[in-house]
Amino acid sequence: DDTNYATAGFSSLANMAETMKSDYEEMIASLEKYKGFYIGRYELTANGEKTGATQTDVDWYTLYKNCTTLAVGSKVKTRMIWGLQWDATCNWLSNSDPAYSITDSSTWGNYADNTATGHGTKQNTGYSENWKANNIYDFAGNCFEFTQEACNHSTRAFRGGNYNYNGSYCPASRRSITYPTGPYSSGGSRPTLYLIP
Repeated sequence: DDTNYATAGFSSLANMAETMKSDYEEMIASLEKYKGFYIGRYELTANGEKTGATQTDVDWYTLYKNCTTLAVGSKVKTRMIWGLQWDATCNWLSNSDPAYSITDSSTWGNYADNTATGHGTKQNTGYSENWKANNIYDFAGNCFEFTQEACNHSTRAFRGGNYNYNGSYCPASRRSITYPTGPYSSGGSRPTLYLIP
Protein backbone atom coordinates (compact mmCIF):
# COMPACT_ATOMS: atom_id res chain seq x y z
CA ASP A 1 0.00 0.00 0.00
CA ASP A 2 2.85 2.40 0.74
CA THR A 3 3.76 2.64 -2.96
CA ASN A 4 0.35 2.10 -4.58
CA TYR A 5 -2.06 4.29 -2.56
CA ALA A 6 -2.35 6.91 -5.34
CA THR A 7 -3.65 4.30 -7.80
CA ALA A 8 -6.56 3.71 -5.41
CA GLY A 9 -7.28 7.46 -5.32
CA PHE A 10 -5.63 8.41 -2.02
CA SER A 11 -3.27 11.33 -1.41
CA SER A 12 -1.03 9.44 1.02
CA LEU A 13 -0.74 6.17 2.90
CA ALA A 14 -2.11 7.89 6.00
CA ASN A 15 -5.05 9.22 3.96
CA MET A 16 -5.72 5.69 2.68
CA ALA A 17 -5.73 4.24 6.20
CA GLU A 18 -7.98 6.95 7.62
CA THR A 19 -10.41 6.92 4.70
CA MET A 20 -10.79 3.14 4.75
CA LYS A 21 -11.33 3.23 8.52
CA SER A 22 -13.97 5.98 8.32
CA ASP A 23 -15.70 4.30 5.35
CA TYR A 24 -15.86 1.05 7.31
CA GLU A 25 -17.34 2.79 10.36
CA GLU A 26 -19.85 4.61 8.15
CA MET A 27 -20.84 1.35 6.44
CA ILE A 28 -21.40 -0.34 9.82
CA ALA A 29 -23.53 2.62 10.99
CA SER A 30 -25.55 2.35 7.76
CA LEU A 31 -26.07 -1.38 8.31
CA GLU A 32 -27.31 -0.73 11.83
CA LYS A 33 -29.65 2.08 10.77
CA TYR A 34 -31.02 0.68 7.51
CA LYS A 35 -30.66 -3.05 8.26
CA GLY A 36 -28.75 -3.93 5.12
CA PHE A 37 -26.81 -2.94 2.03
CA TYR A 38 -27.04 -3.42 -1.71
CA ILE A 39 -24.68 -5.83 -3.41
CA GLY A 40 -23.71 -5.40 -7.05
CA ARG A 41 -25.80 -7.58 -9.32
CA TYR A 42 -22.77 -8.15 -11.57
CA GLU A 43 -19.03 -8.32 -11.24
CA LEU A 44 -17.38 -4.95 -11.85
CA THR A 45 -16.90 -4.21 -15.53
CA ALA A 46 -14.78 -1.54 -17.18
CA ASN A 47 -18.01 0.41 -17.74
CA GLY A 48 -19.19 0.09 -14.15
CA GLU A 49 -21.68 -2.31 -12.61
CA LYS A 50 -23.52 -3.84 -15.54
CA THR A 51 -23.31 -6.82 -17.85
CA GLY A 52 -20.17 -7.08 -19.92
CA ALA A 53 -16.59 -8.25 -19.61
CA THR A 54 -15.57 -8.55 -15.98
CA GLN A 55 -12.78 -6.10 -15.30
CA THR A 56 -9.65 -8.21 -14.80
CA ASP A 57 -5.94 -7.81 -15.55
CA VAL A 58 -5.70 -4.83 -13.21
CA ASP A 59 -4.52 -4.61 -9.61
CA TRP A 60 -6.55 -4.35 -6.38
CA TYR A 61 -5.94 -0.61 -6.20
CA THR A 62 -7.52 0.05 -9.61
CA LEU A 63 -10.49 -2.18 -8.79
CA TYR A 64 -10.93 -0.40 -5.44
CA LYS A 65 -10.94 3.03 -7.08
CA ASN A 66 -13.34 1.96 -9.82
CA CYS A 67 -15.80 0.63 -7.23
CA THR A 68 -15.88 4.06 -5.55
CA THR A 69 -16.96 5.92 -8.71
CA LEU A 70 -20.37 4.31 -9.30
CA ALA A 71 -22.60 6.18 -6.84
CA VAL A 72 -24.87 8.91 -8.15
CA GLY A 73 -26.07 11.45 -5.60
CA SER A 74 -24.99 12.55 -2.15
CA LYS A 75 -26.99 10.04 -0.10
CA VAL A 76 -25.21 6.83 -1.14
CA LYS A 77 -21.69 5.47 -1.51
CA THR A 78 -20.33 2.61 -3.55
CA ARG A 79 -17.29 0.70 -2.43
CA MET A 80 -15.48 -2.54 -3.13
CA ILE A 81 -17.23 -5.29 -1.19
CA TRP A 82 -15.99 -5.84 2.35
CA GLY A 83 -15.26 -9.37 3.55
CA LEU A 84 -18.08 -9.25 6.11
CA GLN A 85 -20.50 -8.26 3.36
CA TRP A 86 -19.37 -11.28 1.34
CA ASP A 87 -19.99 -13.50 4.35
CA ALA A 88 -23.40 -11.91 4.98
CA THR A 89 -24.37 -12.54 1.36
CA CYS A 90 -23.24 -16.18 1.66
CA ASN A 91 -25.41 -16.58 4.77
CA TRP A 92 -28.39 -14.98 3.01
CA LEU A 93 -28.04 -17.22 -0.05
CA SER A 94 -27.61 -20.40 1.97
CA ASN A 95 -30.75 -19.61 4.00
CA SER A 96 -32.87 -18.57 1.00
CA ASP A 97 -35.73 -20.58 -0.44
CA PRO A 98 -34.45 -22.21 -2.54
CA ALA A 99 -31.15 -22.45 -0.69
CA TYR A 100 -27.89 -22.11 -2.60
CA SER A 101 -24.96 -24.23 -1.45
CA ILE A 102 -22.01 -22.05 -0.50
CA THR A 103 -19.76 -25.07 0.12
CA ASP A 104 -20.32 -26.72 -3.29
CA SER A 105 -21.50 -24.10 -5.76
CA SER A 106 -21.03 -26.16 -8.91
CA THR A 107 -24.76 -26.15 -9.76
CA TRP A 108 -25.11 -22.37 -9.81
CA GLY A 109 -21.75 -20.96 -10.87
CA ASN A 110 -19.38 -20.92 -13.82
CA TYR A 111 -17.08 -23.79 -12.91
CA ALA A 112 -15.24 -26.54 -14.75
CA ASP A 113 -17.81 -29.04 -13.44
CA ASN A 114 -20.94 -27.00 -14.22
CA THR A 115 -22.95 -28.16 -17.23
CA ALA A 116 -24.37 -24.87 -18.58
CA THR A 117 -23.28 -23.63 -21.99
CA GLY A 118 -19.98 -21.75 -21.74
CA HIS A 119 -18.88 -23.27 -18.45
CA GLY A 120 -15.20 -23.67 -17.67
CA THR A 121 -14.09 -20.52 -19.50
CA LYS A 122 -14.19 -16.88 -18.44
CA GLN A 123 -17.45 -15.28 -19.58
CA ASN A 124 -18.97 -11.83 -19.42
CA THR A 125 -20.67 -11.25 -16.12
CA GLY A 126 -24.38 -11.92 -16.49
CA TYR A 127 -23.69 -14.34 -19.36
CA SER A 128 -25.90 -17.16 -18.07
CA GLU A 129 -29.18 -17.24 -16.20
CA ASN A 130 -27.90 -20.52 -14.74
CA TRP A 131 -25.16 -18.67 -12.88
CA LYS A 132 -27.19 -16.42 -10.64
CA ALA A 133 -28.64 -16.67 -7.15
CA ASN A 134 -31.36 -14.32 -5.94
CA ASN A 135 -30.67 -12.18 -9.03
CA ILE A 136 -26.93 -11.85 -8.27
CA TYR A 137 -24.81 -13.07 -11.17
CA ASP A 138 -21.45 -14.82 -10.91
CA PHE A 139 -21.16 -14.68 -7.12
CA ALA A 140 -20.01 -18.28 -7.48
CA GLY A 141 -17.46 -19.06 -10.16
CA ASN A 142 -16.45 -17.09 -13.23
CA CYS A 143 -13.79 -14.83 -11.66
CA PHE A 144 -12.27 -14.61 -8.20
CA GLU A 145 -13.30 -11.35 -6.56
CA PHE A 146 -11.09 -9.06 -4.53
CA THR A 147 -12.56 -7.67 -1.30
CA GLN A 148 -11.36 -5.00 1.08
CA GLU A 149 -10.49 -7.73 3.55
CA ALA A 150 -6.78 -7.87 4.37
CA CYS A 151 -5.36 -11.24 5.36
CA ASN A 152 -2.07 -9.88 6.72
CA HIS A 153 0.13 -6.86 6.10
CA SER A 154 0.76 -7.71 2.44
CA THR A 155 -2.22 -9.63 1.02
CA ARG A 156 -5.93 -9.19 0.31
CA ALA A 157 -8.72 -11.73 0.25
CA PHE A 158 -9.92 -13.22 -3.02
CA ARG A 159 -13.43 -14.59 -2.55
CA GLY A 160 -15.65 -17.00 -4.43
CA GLY A 161 -14.64 -19.33 -7.21
CA ASN A 162 -13.13 -19.42 -10.62
CA TYR A 163 -14.08 -20.98 -13.96
CA ASN A 164 -10.93 -23.16 -13.92
CA TYR A 165 -11.91 -25.04 -10.76
CA ASN A 166 -14.71 -27.25 -9.49
CA GLY A 167 -17.47 -25.75 -7.41
CA SER A 168 -16.63 -27.91 -4.40
CA TYR A 169 -13.00 -26.81 -4.39
CA CYS A 170 -13.67 -23.08 -4.95
CA PRO A 171 -17.25 -22.50 -3.74
CA ALA A 172 -18.89 -19.13 -3.15
CA SER A 173 -17.68 -19.16 0.47
CA ARG A 174 -14.01 -19.74 -0.42
CA ARG A 175 -11.46 -17.32 0.95
CA SER A 176 -8.03 -17.33 -0.61
CA ILE A 177 -5.28 -14.74 -0.37
CA THR A 178 -3.14 -13.02 -2.93
CA TYR A 179 -1.04 -9.91 -3.39
CA PRO A 180 -2.94 -6.74 -4.30
CA THR A 181 -0.44 -5.70 -6.93
CA GLY A 182 -1.53 -8.33 -9.47
CA PRO A 183 -2.71 -8.09 -12.14
CA TYR A 184 -4.68 -11.34 -12.39
CA SER A 185 -6.37 -12.55 -15.55
CA SER A 186 -9.16 -14.18 -13.54
CA GLY A 187 -9.38 -11.68 -10.67
CA GLY A 188 -12.03 -8.97 -10.50
CA SER A 189 -14.25 -7.46 -7.83
CA ARG A 190 -17.84 -6.51 -7.01
CA PRO A 191 -19.22 -3.21 -5.76
CA THR A 192 -21.64 -2.66 -2.93
CA LEU A 193 -23.82 0.35 -2.22
CA TYR A 194 -24.92 1.66 1.14
CA LEU A 195 -27.02 4.59 2.27
CA ILE A 196 -25.09 7.30 4.12
CA PRO A 197 -26.49 7.33 7.69
